[in-house]
Amino acid sequence: MKKNDITKSKVKVRAFHKDRLDGDMLHHLLLSAFYGLETAKLFGWSVEHRYGQMTQTQLMLRAGHSRMYYAAGTDGMPMGMLIVTKTDKPKIKRMDAIFVFEPFRGSGVARLLLEEARAGGDLHSYSAPSAVEWHLKNGFRNLGPKESEGTFEMFTGNYKPVYGFSYAMPIPTDYDRNAIRQLEEMERQVLAGRSSQ
Repeated sequence: MKKNDITKSKVKVRAFHKDRLDGDMLHHLLLSAFYGLETAKLFGWSVEHRYGQMTQTQLMLRAGHSRMYYAAGTDGMPMGMLIVTKTDKPKIKRMDAIFVFEPFRGSGVARLLLEEARAGGDLHSYSAPSAVEWHLKNGFRNLGPKESEGTFEMFTGNYKPVYGFSYAMPIPTDYDRNAIRQLEEMERQVLAGRSSQ
């Protein structure tokens, strides 16, 4: 597929309904692609941090505090996703994740996801240094570095994004800690297998 041949008529952008997440594997695939692969590559996050973020996102989606938009081709092939979280300011949503599968990058899929998620409001995000240029090309302003995380604060509005959250964040359980240990061991084995080849 050519990079620039995606048109709106060839892409359907939808949002997952919070009550139908358990019966749909697509949102698991998209979350795994972003938190399992992309965040390790962009930020160098540990298994524990990636698992914690993915678990928190799943709980936020189920509670209806966050929403996942996804793009698929007319044949049903998933192309990418974007996750936003509600804030206490109705006009501002925090963009927690955006991911487009490699064959569809640079084709306009992310722009379509942004348009759908914005819905007349503004998006606030933290960008990896390698993604700042993309944010600027897609209507964000760079508000400066957030040194503690190695990210850059990005915002689509022309005002200062001041907001909070009116709900509690999830807390990890013993099940989560056990899953993290298993994932860390699996990642160690995969990396050890690659280095021996």
